[in-house]
Amino acid sequence: MNHSPTSTSANAIDMEPGDMAMQLRQRSLLFWLHASTRACPAKILIPDSRPVLGTFIATDAQEHRVRIDTLQTPLGTYEHVVLRGSDIDAIELSHVPTIWNDRSV
Repeated sequence: MNHSPTSTSANAIDMEPGDMAMQLRQRSLLFWLHASTRACPAKILIPDSRPVLGTFIATDAQEHRVRIDTLQTPLGTYEHVVLRGSDIDAIELSHVPTIWNDRSV
């Protein structure tokens, strides 16, 4: 079955599991691509710690490393950091990238 990357979720019932996994991966990559096109103020939730604030810059394709600028921690502010993805419980972006306003993606 051939599905374009812009297929809507209505077609999800007809998809093969591999096709659905590929489409979900494409959506994830598109989300991070659009999030990295502008600096997004973010709250980063780290296990066993208070949330820290910073500016989301980018992540690698495997989401193993996350680039944050102006990270405000209890120990001070760090201008540029790279956090391990495994050290992050969640990232809350202050705005949703515009791609999610388009339901065709």
